[in-house]
Amino acid sequence: MSQAQRIPESAAGQRLDVALSQLLGQTRSQVQRMLKEQRVKVDSELRPAKWQVEGGEQITVTQPEPQVGFEAPDLTILYEDDDVMAIDKPAGLVVHDTETGRMQPTVAAFAAAQGVEDDDDDRQGIVHRLDKDTSGVMLLAKNPKAKAYLQQQFRERKVDKRYIALVRGRLNEDEATIKLPIGRNRTTPIKRAVLPHGRQAVTHYQVLERLAGACLVSIGLETGRTHQIRVHFAHLGHPVVGDTLYGEPTPGLNRQFLHAEQIEFVAPSGKTVKVSSPLPQELSDYLDALRNKV
Repeated sequence: MSQAQRIPESAAGQRLDVALSQLLGQTRSQVQRMLKEQRVKVDSELRPAKWQVEGGEQITVTQPEPQVGFEAPDLTILYEDDDVMAIDKPAGLVVHDTETGRMQPTVAAFAAAQGVEDDDDDRQGIVHRLDKDTSGVMLLAKNPKAKAYLQQQFRERKVDKRYIALVRGRLNEDEATIKLPIGRNRTTPIKRAVLPHGRQAVTHYQVLERLAGACLVSIGLETGRTHQIRVHFAHLGHPVVGDTLYGEPTPGLNRQFLHAEQIEFVAPSGKTVKVSSPLPQELSDYLDALRNKV
């Protein structure tokens, strides 16, 4: 099914994606996705997003085939203003499609469904990431200006991120800093490892509770390397409980015990914002079971 409309003469000189956004009442990122999927024709021809319109062209838009079994996930919004949204990401949800190369529910799809404005079709609203099996608070930018601002804040390490994790064994120190460089594992590309010539990585931790065969720790990151917490603790011989990539499966827990519990940042408005995410029920239940062990 397709529909035809004409670009108004007043749009002459505009980029095609800008003109279509105004004509169709959709964001530029949504329009760019339509163009990339070749669902829009200009006077029966395919044109790129940057093509300059003259005004008066006939636009034909073909509606996409419905995707069976796929829709944007329903996520809890923990905080929202005009520029930023903080969501509570559950374990098992990937941040964007390009992490796996296949179509599935993602945080980026949720952001798109919320109407965020972003020229990056694959990472709409995404300014940082959490691993698939890590839960907790995550920031989304609602417009390009906010995205650039937040990405700069992360690059300059001005965003305070706090995690809670359960790691195997008994840590020697109640409080310590791990400074070990991290790089891509040479034999298993999806893994990272502590390597002499890796990128600097700094992890601060404090033991909150010592349990049977494990320690509950609060973690702060100075850097944000891929798998940083998981790699650092696994290298010390204390992998995150339930982490099957760097450790081993854990009976009674179908995910890794790693949760982004708090994030503090300065919003584009200049307001300091602190957002917290409660520990998921499955992690609370696992902790209670450990505490009840004789």
